[in-house]
Amino acid sequence: MSARHGKRRLRAMIIAWSFIPAALILGTVALAHFVSFRNLTEDLVADRNRDLAVLLGNQYRGEIDELAQPLRVLASDFEITSSDPVRQQNALDLAYNRLWDYDAGVIVMSASGQITAANGRRPELPGRDWSSRAFFQALVQQPRLTVSDIAPLGTLAQDVVVLAVPIYDDQGAPIGAVAGMFAVGAPESRITTFYTTIKKLAVAASGTAYIVDGAGRIVYHPDGAIINTPQAGQPVVARALEGGAGTLRHENARGQPIIASFAPVPGTPWRIIVEEDWDVLTAASIPYQRRLLVLLALGLVVPAVVVALGTRRITRPVHDLIGAAQAIAGGDFSRRITPRGGAEIEALAGQFNRMAAQLEDSYATLEQRVANRTRELAALNAIAAVASRSLNIEDVLSAALGKTLEITGMAVGAAYRLDVERQTLHLVIQRGLPEEFVAYARQFPLVESIAGRVTGTREPALMRLDDYPEGELKRILTRQGVRLALGIPLVSKERVLGFITLGSREPRDVSAEELALMASIGQQVGVAVENAQLYEQAEQTAAAAERSRLARELHDAVSQTLFSANMIAGVLPRLWERDPAAARAQLEQLHQLTRGAQAEMRILLLELRPDALVATSLGDLLGQLAQAANSRAMAPVTVDVADDCAPPPEIKIALYRIAQEALNNVVKHAGAEHVRLSLARDGATLTLTIADDGCGFDPDQVSGERLGQRTMRERAEAIGARLTVTSAIGEGTTVTCWWRDA
Repeated sequence: MSARHGKRRLRAMIIAWSFIPAALILGTVALAHFVSFRNLTEDLVADRNRDLAVLLGNQYRGEIDELAQPLRVLASDFEITSSDPVRQQNALDLAYNRLWDYDAGVIVMSASGQITAANGRRPELPGRDWSSRAFFQALVQQPRLTVSDIAPLGTLAQDVVVLAVPIYDDQGAPIGAVAGMFAVGAPESRITTFYTTIKKLAVAASGTAYIVDGAGRIVYHPDGAIINTPQAGQPVVARALEGGAGTLRHENARGQPIIASFAPVPGTPWRIIVEEDWDVLTAASIPYQRRLLVLLALGLVVPAVVVALGTRRITRPVHDLIGAAQAIAGGDFSRRITPRGGAEIEALAGQFNRMAAQLEDSYATLEQRVANRTRELAALNAIAAVASRSLNIEDVLSAALGKTLEITGMAVGAAYRLDVERQTLHLVIQRGLPEEFVAYARQFPLVESIAGRVTGTREPALMRLDDYPEGELKRILTRQGVRLALGIPLVSKERVLGFITLGSREPRDVSAEELALMASIGQQVGVAVENAQLYEQAEQTAAAAERSRLARELHDAVSQTLFSANMIAGVLPRLWERDPAAARAQLEQLHQLTRGAQAEMRILLLELRPDALVATSLGDLLGQLAQAANSRAMAPVTVDVADDCAPPPEIKIALYRIAQEALNNVVKHAGAEHVRLSLARDGATLTLTIADDGCGFDPDQVSGERLGQRTMRERAEAIGARLTVTSAIGEGTTVTCWWRDA
């Protein structure tokens, strides 16, 4: 019994000594594999969340650029770049509907930070000095699209964020800014375009994405109750405000583990933070972890059974597994294990290979999705860039058509404007099509092309040429070898304004993602086309207004003067026969009237040619005004202009307009016997004075809004001058304007 017992004991010792090293080795390998897999999973989740935050930050930057597009269009308006507050205010009023999305108002600021105009939502803001605001100082240092932190709007109990774009003059120098404001925190503000745009950043149901400004205040959060509250003390917000992108694992208020990733929104002081449930993100790896634990158990049991096969045969696949696990941990997801060494090791290798394959597929899918989204955003940015370079419809459609052909790889294309009333298409530009197409497609029925199919849906569509409506257009395209047509409606505010049609000579498929991209392109170009149309209408309106003003000037001044001169000339021969002395007096008056009419005509001709108005000296301009007023008021106008008065062009034009308005008041209302117009220099100060000895008025009874006083004051304020009007009944009126050269 003792020998048998010793034999069994020896067998047990041999088995034990063989099993323990193998068990230790396999346990270590499996544990390392388990830990490596867990660490790798955590690293992948962290990298994925950080990349997601960076992607959302870049995506929202694109959304901010789109939100600011109406401001850029407004900033390029010639009325805005004129630096004339009246014209700027008119431009804002005309653009009211286009600026509706800025629910807290739109303002125009001068280069010194003075608010010169505001739309109807903020009539109280003009005249305020916002030069100390952080966003304006940032805009001065680097003229570009600038986004502000949350800040109060003046003295009102309302917080806003501001999008500001610079205004440039003809020389490309910044002369001010156009700023759009969005209300923050008010319940009704959460359905505005600003918050609707941010809501596009929604992540999975288990996650939350929100935005904080540079001071740690919540700009947007799905929980509306905490919008506009300070959160800088929160660990995630504090880390995000330090700059850069990163991740942080911690527990939420309910004690649940979460992972928070953060990244800056490029070009802004804002940060985007994405919080997701850690358990949900890692749930997919739990089955693999359990399998690893099962394999670990098998690795402890099987070596005792197969110890006779030797440690060499067992340890070799284990070493292969260690190397593969290390390769996976190092990022080589293509590493695979060749199964050998027994069923258990083969199963372990198979599980590892499946795990590696799934990780590789997951990572490749994530990279592909990011690449596709990046490519789509790049295409939309490129289209937006080429479409916004001009306000000429032909230039816009030409650039958009060229870029769309480049993106899609189509062979030919054409862009059309739609006449809704006549249901006809009008060719604007084409690429790669013959003259017979151009001759036919200048104007043709909507139903003869693919545009007729996509008009109702307002969505892009693909059509084989065989399915085209029969007609001359189909025959022309067939002769050109076109086999497929892609129709893209140009949509703005739910209205189809035109189409881009592309043709391919080779059969091809267009994916749903490509059609969605084409729809976005159609909307981008549609907005640009609408802006160009509005610009054309604005130019026509401005031209009509200028013609009306000149017509009124001709009627009120030259026409009346010539009528008086004609009456005097008609009676002069008969008066000469009866009373030569009276005739000579009338002849002198006739001479004075014709000189005044000539002066009025010179003034109107100068105003028709702005460059000539700028080139003429201020003394000559004031002399022309005085001569014209002399003939109309039948009162002498004394002109006294210092020789050294040569202010900058914008100052000269403003002083000229103030003098013109004041003399018009003298002619219409004063009944003066004498008028004095003087321009004097005292050091760096210019003083313009228009004084008359007419009937005067009581300032307490006459509003400052009348008699052109508001216009004169606005012109003076625009150049930083000071203007006063003093008058009393029976004592005449004096208008004085002081301007100091800084």
